[in-house]
Amino acid sequence: MPKTDFAGCLTATETIRDRGVTIVPGAPSMWTAFAHFDELAPDTFATVRRALSGASRLPIPVAERMKERFGVEILEGYGLTEASPTVTTQVGHVVRPGSVGRALDGVEVRLVNNGNTDALVGDVGEIWVRGADGSGWLDGRTARFAANTTARRDGARVRLTAAEKLVLEETVTLAPDAPFEGAVALADGIEETDLRLAVVTSDGRELISYQPTRSPEGPEPPRYEEPPAPGDIASAEELENRYARARSERDA
Repeated sequence: MPKTDFAGCLTATETIRDRGVTIVPGAPSMWTAFAHFDELAPDTFATVRRALSGASRLPIPVAERMKERFGVEILEGYGLTEASPTVTTQVGHVVRPGSVGRALDGVEVRLVNNGNTDALVGDVGEIWVRGADGSGWLDGRTARFAANTTARRDGARVRLTAAEKLVLEETVTLAPDAPFEGAVALADGIEETDLRLAVVTSDGRELISYQPTRSPEGPEPPRYEEPPAPGDIASAEELENRYARARSERDA
């Protein structure tokens, strides 16, 4: 297995147990470390009601090991900063290992190839997202867009520019259940890639910035292939030695 910060794992699990943590989000590297930390008790995550994973692909064996050892079912999702940040989630749906779930309500997702047409099933492509999550695109000569935040933001400013010229600015209150939606007629010659949508907080910080990019010209990307297995494999004895050293360093 990859080298693991055993001292960090121990501290994290102690915090989860001592404080009765109920929701634990994390990257796959964190769940991988927990899954291979053999000294953890079966009830380590007894208080956890929801475990979430994002940022990169969660290996299916890690999800299976967490469920088998601790009874923890990890819900995987997909997102990006411009979407504030969630696009898809398994929360509220049947959990399928290896899946990132379904798109949020009001969010549409497409997988397109270099010709901007839908990619075939099994092919790789570019993910397009639109909806009430901080994204938008052209509909004819009208720019339709939406912006939202994961927490309530009073006095937020929504700004839309076209070719660096301001075409809309409004001060609004944003909340997870109260997105801002707008539509602006654009002058001839303005392309989708000329648009930039931003949300600025009341104290002047830019919270969201979204600008479409043009798909690069070139050949179709290669099909996805599973990466090779990691080369750093440790025996149970070596893992025990690492754990002992980490515990000694922590108690020193």
